Amino acid sequence: MSNFNEIQRLIYSSALTETPEYKSHKEEINNLRRELKTKPNPNKEINKLNALERKYDKMIEDQMNATLLDETFIERVKVFLDTFSANRLNFRLAPFDIFNDFQILANLKGDYLVNGNFDDIIYTYGSRPNIKLSIFGVVTSCPQKSDQRVDLNDEYIGYDNSELEDSEVFIKAFRGVFSSFEAFEKFFFVPSFPKIAVSPISIYQEIIF
Repeated sequence: MSNFNEIQRLIYSSALTETPEYKSHKEEINNLRRELKTKPNPNKEINKLNALERKYDKMIEDQMNATLLDETFIERVKVFLDTFSANRLNFRLAPFDIFNDFQILANLKGDYLVNGNFDDIIYTYGSRPNIKLSIFGVVTSCPQKSDQRVDLNDEYIGYDNSELEDSEVFIKAFRGVFSSFEAFEKFFFVPSFPKIAVSPISIYQEIIF
């Protein structure tokens, strides 16, 4: 996410390299960047550079139908991903072509990867493997269509904060925060019916002669 806009600029601006307007604009940006390295107080030049870069991005969007994301949005998405999905390699298997709602989910542990690390797995198999893989493991989550579990937050139903000890008010608020996180986790890897989660013992390719 951090490099999303830079990659977009690299891809789309290559098609504009022969446009006179683009060449002139790019040269102006490069010259200003060189000036910034020699100025002790370059505030004015920085503002000018930011304005030029925004104009440059608008040119790419208008002429190439590209979409550049707001930098603040990118930063917020990065925080979101770092919080809920940092250093995770999620494995998702849809074993039945005619019932693809049923999926087996697993979180792969880096210490047990035969290929070395997460990047090697992606480079070897791709982010969406096109060969059939099988998984053997222990089922760790099997959601039901209707969740009948007890909600621990119900402990404080009917109590006003004034009736609780200070420590209990803190616990109640703390649990409320983590309850809201549960909804966010579903975006990433908490299974919902009819999916199941598995703690993998092995993932392998079955070859039938």
